[in-house]
Amino acid sequence: MKLHARLGCLLGLLLVGCLVATCSTRIRIRYRRAIGLLPQQLIIFGDENSRIPSSNPFRQDSSSHHFSLIWTERLCKELLATCTSYTPLPPPPTIQLNATSGAVVDNLIFNSSWIKQEKENQNKERSTLFLALFGVNDIWKYSSFEKWDGVAAVEASLDSLFEQFGTVEEYWPDPPQTMLPGWGHLRSEDPRGEQLRNAVRLVKKWNRGLELRAKKWKKGRVFLWDMNKWFLDVVRSGREGGWKHVKTGCVESEESACDEPNKYLMWDDIRLGPQAQKKLATEIVRYLL
Repeated sequence: MKLHARLGCLLGLLLVGCLVATCSTRIRIRYRRAIGLLPQQLIIFGDENSRIPSSNPFRQDSSSHHFSLIWTERLCKELLATCTSYTPLPPPPTIQLNATSGAVVDNLIFNSSWIKQEKENQNKERSTLFLALFGVNDIWKYSSFEKWDGVAAVEASLDSLFEQFGTVEEYWPDPPQTMLPGWGHLRSEDPRGEQLRNAVRLVKKWNRGLELRAKKWKKGRVFLWDMNKWFLDVVRSGREGGWKHVKTGCVESEESACDEPNKYLMWDDIRLGPQAQKKLATEIVRYLL
């Protein structure tokens, strides 16, 4: 009985500790939001993996308990912020399982859409964070180029990205705050080995170029979060991090999904799984706090 009682006390204390930690985080978020240190609004630019609402056809075709909020939705929810997403729809599922859409050059039209919306908006919220997630589709495309053509394409994309930030700054009275996650992960095994090696080189080039331009940017505040380090740490955590599978995705075909999606780091070979999406949003909140 004494052992059971002690165990019950320990579990009770652990539960209370978790509740206090959760409440403490929420209180900090509300306080920092009230004094203007956290945004009341998020404007999201990026590829289809950042889209709100999520329109991933493979998740929607799965049974309801497989569906999960994507990381941008979770981020907005945890920050108690309103969100507007200027991101493309994913390609139709008939194209291919792991098809993607959205690159820096594609964002020009969405940037224009935001400007049009701002001109029509009479009640602008000034406490705003602009979130930009690019690189996955850009780098995979450029990895098929000749070496120096790929490097030049990366430089051109990054120049274009910061030119678009300049356009945002022109239409935003306060200095914009922008968050730029570094390019996080490669696609899984691919028969085109040379393209994969090129992608590795271009990832380094992309992240170095992003960091250099962010440091030189004087028209607003830039948060440059190291998504690459976060992803590598998650992969290395393996079973200790709660993953049964880090090398294979939950969805391996258009017709089937795994039974335990939360045990898979990846949803398919390029999209994060439900639990990883949740962890990603949580880590970004910690970074902003």
